[in-house]
Amino acid sequence: MLKVNGSFLWSLFLLALAAAGQACSDGTDYGQEPTAVTTKTASKATSGSAAAKRTDVDALAVSAKEFAFTLTLISIRPGAPGVDVVFKNDGTREHTLAIYADSAFKTKIADSGRVAAGQTSGFPFIPPEGAKSVYYRCEIHPNQMNGELPVRK
Repeated sequence: MLKVNGSFLWSLFLLALAAAGQACSDGTDYGQEPTAVTTKTASKATSGSAAAKRTDVDALAVSAKEFAFTLTLISIRPGAPGVDVVFKNDGTREHTLAIYADSAFKTKIADSGRVAAGQTSGFPFIPPEGAKSVYYRCEIHPNQMNGELPVRK
């Protein structure tokens, strides 16, 4: 019968765990703060199309701290493929980030849902065609946390 001590098994376990982590890693450092970047996506060319379609996504990082939002972009572009949002709650209270097509906050485009303190949520949305702005607010604190984000042509 083969006898193996506990520290040998523990060493094998740690070695296997390290190898599995290395094999699954895509090299992304998930501990870094989100930044505003433009991401390229694949596009299909269609014959006879008069205008070239946008193929890059606006990346918008938004943070909430207590009763204020901080955004990394000062404007977004209209239409598809849209905007990828990373919403980080840097505060001590629960918040949401809801995006609306109108300043009366009646036509919701997207919503992060409730995000606890210290947590992050992500979601995409497409600004409506012809929109001059989209409007955002925290559904929990709508009077204190709201704003307008211009849509540039």
